[in-house]
Amino acid sequence: MRRTRWIPYAAVTLAAIILYLPTVRFEYVLDDLHLIVNNTFLREPWSPLTAFAHHFWHGTIFQEAYYRPIVTSSFALNGLVFGWGPAGFHLVNVLLHALNAALVLALARRLGNPVWAAACAALLFALHPAAAWPVGSIVARVDLKADRPASVLRVHAAYAEPGAPPETADQLFEELKQMQGWLDLEHIEVTPAGDLGR
Repeated sequence: MRRTRWIPYAAVTLAAIILYLPTVRFEYVLDDLHLIVNNTFLREPWSPLTAFAHHFWHGTIFQEAYYRPIVTSSFALNGLVFGWGPAGFHLVNVLLHALNAALVLALARRLGNPVWAAACAALLFALHPAAAWPVGSIVARVDLKADRPASVLRVHAAYAEPGAPPETADQLFEELKQMQGWLDLEHIEVTPAGDLGR
């Protein structure tokens, strides 16, 4: 049994990677242009460390005072290690998602669930369409956050793709309500950022 314990982890990780690997071919979109492409701060040699002294939008034309230094530092490291093209950033998002799926499996096992149930939970996390935006968009590593103490699903920005149908906002809200239920949260709070966040 111990020799095969790694198999569910490998299966969940591989499933997440296979599903989202095509995103490595995606270009930069929306806030990626401001936060990565045109952000000269990220290209400074010490930016992975000095990110902890600045707000999230430092180095851009915007002055939104979010403080997310780990994400900013990850962007800087991403560019330094894999280069500044979009493929390296998308690859890291895919790998982070696969790692998170494996951690869901580990958590479910730690809570005493049988292997099959833990693997199903991890596969649901890995393959659910709700992960498409956080994995497919580079800076969306931070778009959704479950605030457990306040029991709130926080949406920091919401944008429609060009040419999206008028019912997109309603459909997004229904998906968020579904996610709110899965996460057992009481409220959804949408920051007025992006054309769907207003």
